[in-house]
Amino acid sequence: MTLLMTGLPEGRSQAAEALAGLANVGGLELVLQQLTGGDSSGKRAAAEAIGTLACNKENRITASSIGALDPLLELLSTGDVAVKSQAAWALARLVEHQVDRKVIVCEALADPLVELLRSGNDLGKSQAAQLLCELARLLRCQATLARAGAVEPLVQLLRTGG
Repeated sequence: MTLLMTGLPEGRSQAAEALAGLANVGGLELVLQQLTGGDSSGKRAAAEAIGTLACNKENRITASSIGALDPLLELLSTGDVAVKSQAAWALARLVEHQVDRKVIVCEALADPLVELLRSGNDLGKSQAAQLLCELARLLRCQATLARAGAVEPLVQLLRTGG
């Protein structure tokens, strides 16, 4: 867990991969503890780990069942830009192929997601666009995202790249 919080990016990635292998024996619970109780750096690393773990279908289901969705929703609304960026990426992985979760994320986070798209750093904008892409695949989310003002900053990102 220390490596997830303080290590170099390559080390954090390897730690997340190792936790993916340990997901069935408590690895996700350890990451969730850091997501909800760590400092900003720890929360960012935990969100990154959850996103990495959620690339695997079994881990995605486990992460959702142990309650990873709500803390990530909270971080996207209240974290610093780096934390918001990783939370957006992790949420994109968690909601992949999960219609009910997409609706929850869309309704809860359309406005903060559009704000990240407008005022985030380049990575934050990219991660927000990735999550918006995942959400926009669902017809029920399209109107919500449009009302939140997602179209204009997406067009701007397309034109300028940043």
